[in-house]
Amino acid sequence: GFFLRIEYAHVLHERRVAVIAREAGVNNVGELHVLLALRRNGLANAMRPTDLFRDLLITSGAITKRLDRLKAAGLIERVAAEDDRRSELVRLTAAGRRIADAAITRISTSLARIVQGSGVTRTELEAVDACFRKLIAKM
Repeated sequence: GFFLRIEYAHVLHERRVAVIAREAGVNNVGELHVLLALRRNGLANAMRPTDLFRDLLITSGAITKRLDRLKAAGLIERVAAEDDRRSELVRLTAAGRRIADAAITRISTSLARIVQGSGVTRTELEAVDACFRKLIAKM
């Protein structure tokens, strides 16, 4: 039951993120996940497509499609890697950064409201987080 509840919480979260993605003008949650992964990597940092698909747990074909759509929308740009001109890096454009920043703010606000409404304390959340980290480390 515990793992089913985790899965259900994930489904509910993805539904919320899908609404945020649509309202931000991104085609789908997957594309928003790419923008958020790039944003987590830092303002000036870029990522290789290989690192992105590994980070997001998707296939190389899926990342290629997402990157193509995001580039066409002007939310990312592809640049040659300085250390290897045969390799390509992906980075956010200013528009992509604005969408990622707005989305993460909305996601954080939504999650904070859920936690506040649940009555779960910070200490309880930290304990659950520690337990999840132990479980994931053994998977």
